[in-house]
Amino acid sequence: MYRIGSLDITAIMGVSPYDTPISLYLKKKGKIPKKIEDTFQMKVGKKIEPLLREMAFEIYGISIKGNDFNMRACEDEPRFISVPDGFTLQNGEPIVCELKTRGYDNQKLDFYELQTRWHMMVCKQNGLLVIMTGLHSLDIFELQRDLEIEGEMRQRAYYFLDCLENDRLPEEQFFSPITLEALKKVKPEKETIELPPEKEDMFKVYFELSAKLKELEKQVDEAKQAIILSMFNYKKAVCGNYEAVITQVSRKPQLSVPVDYKEQLEKMNIEFKESAGSEYNQFRIREIKK
Repeated sequence: MYRIGSLDITAIMGVSPYDTPISLYLKKKGKIPKKIEDTFQMKVGKKIEPLLREMAFEIYGISIKGNDFNMRACEDEPRFISVPDGFTLQNGEPIVCELKTRGYDNQKLDFYELQTRWHMMVCKQNGLLVIMTGLHSLDIFELQRDLEIEGEMRQRAYYFLDCLENDRLPEEQFFSPITLEALKKVKPEKETIELPPEKEDMFKVYFELSAKLKELEKQVDEAKQAIILSMFNYKKAVCGNYEAVITQVSRKPQLSVPVDYKEQLEKMNIEFKESAGSEYNQFRIREIKK
C-alpha cells in the first residue's frame, strides 16, 4: 500500500528542495533509488530537536513532548501518515509541533509550514512551528487548521496515489524543470505509446528550437574563435567595456565509481580505477561593470 507522509506532500505540492512530483513517483515505484542515509542537515536536525524543546520552554514557557518517531495515520484515510516532532497543550487541547532550523531570517518557510499543516490534518489538531534561525533567534509560529489548504493537499495526494496505483506518471501540471533529470533515469517497461495528434506540436517546437540553438551555438563558437585568435599568446585581452581571459584549470582525478564510495571500497579491499588528473583551458567573456 502506498502512503503519503509530510515530506511527500511537500514534493507533491511543489515546495520540496529534495524532490519533485516526478522524482518522488519514480522513487516510490522503485525506478530510482531512495536515499537510505540521512543527509548532514537531517542528522543535525535530529540532534538539535531536544535543544529546541528545552529553549522553547525557557524562552516561551511552552512544554513540548517529543514524539519518539511514532507514526500516526489519518482516521478517515490510513494512507495519509504523520510523524510529527512533538506535541504540546494549548488551552487544554493537544497541538502538533514541528522543530526546525534555518540559516537566515528571510528564508522561505513554505517547506516547513506545509509539513506542519500535513501533521495538523492527519492528527486533526492545530499546530506550532518552532524555528531557530542561525544562532541568534528562536521563533514560534502558531498555525490554525485551514480547510482550503487541507482540501488542496488531499486532492493532490489522492491524485498522486491514483497515479502510483495505476502506473501513470503525474500530469504536466506537476512538472518543473529539474524533473527532466529524474525522467532520464526511468527504465521504461512498455514498448510504445501512441500520443494524441495534439501532442505533435511539442515535437515541432522541440526540433525548431533545436535547429535555432545549433545555429546560435555555431555563431557563438565562431565569435569565440575570432576573439581567441586576436589575443595571440596573451592570457587577457581588454577592449572597451569587455575583457576576455584564458585561465588554466586543473581537473581533479575522477573515480570510475561515485567518489562517495571510495572510502568504503578501500576498507573492503575492493579494486577500483582512478583516472589521472588533467588540465584544460577555460575561456570566459564578460562585460566589465563600471
